[in-house]
Amino acid sequence: MTLVIGDISDEPTKKIERFLPLAEYLAANLEEFGYTAGDVLIASSIDDMARLVNDGRVDVYMDSPYPSLQVQRQTESELLLRRWKSGNSSYWSVFAARTDAALEDLESLRGRVVAAEEPFSTSGFALPVSELIASGIPVVIVDGPQEDVPSDTVGVWFTRDEENSVDALSIGIVPAAMFSNVDFEELPEDVKAELHIIGSTGSVPRQVTSVGRHVNPVIAGRISELLRQLEDSEEGLALLEHVKTARFDLIPDADSIPPQIDVDVAVIDLTRSAAVEHGLKIAREQKSCGRHTGTVREQ
Repeated sequence: MTLVIGDISDEPTKKIERFLPLAEYLAANLEEFGYTAGDVLIASSIDDMARLVNDGRVDVYMDSPYPSLQVQRQTESELLLRRWKSGNSSYWSVFAARTDAALEDLESLRGRVVAAEEPFSTSGFALPVSELIASGIPVVIVDGPQEDVPSDTVGVWFTRDEENSVDALSIGIVPAAMFSNVDFEELPEDVKAELHIIGSTGSVPRQVTSVGRHVNPVIAGRISELLRQLEDSEEGLALLEHVKTARFDLIPDADSIPPQIDVDVAVIDLTRSAAVEHGLKIAREQKSCGRHTGTVREQ
């Protein structure tokens, strides 16, 4: 059998090269269960990944909480571990506003348009939108930053990535934007000097590692052990560095996925559908899937 790690990306070759050594390591340590090889399969969207997991073609899937929850809802996969991606165990979203925009809190965003990254981003969309909804503030997707929105509603405009949101905020196209705290702290000092944080969300795991329901619980347990033990050996530390991960550990209660993300999935799904209707189909949805041979093809 082949142990397959899955990811969603519009850069399949890059992700395949990153995760293949880890897949091969897991397979080599699961020989007693019949695994003889490791592989990587890259999906083009959340729905594609869910299909691959349901078909038993992806065993282990790593992503941020929102797409992980979406895949879990479609596949009944198990959220197994927290992944400390790029050294961060957790992160949260912040609402950053221009200091000259007369915005002081989330309530003051009513009637305004804010920048978001993409409909599938945890920190740049799902988490902050869930915070707005939980605060009783309606959200509507808009085509552009100048579109009028009801006075009690917050308009969300997708810029497609964090850099575009920064640019829109810096030049005053929008009065506020939604980022991860990590992205905000990495902004140039001269840019941050013109901004202030008017709201934030609870923290969530930086990434979540899931296993498909087709994976035997005993094997899933062994995968969990192997990933958590990587930090205990030189070989494991080298693998962690290669996949840009500090460690894998259990998801602590204090860093669990906030209930409102799950509660508001139906609302967010409607928002996502509206985004697609507005012609905002993200680039990674438009590409096919590939295996470790480097080819890109339909699955």
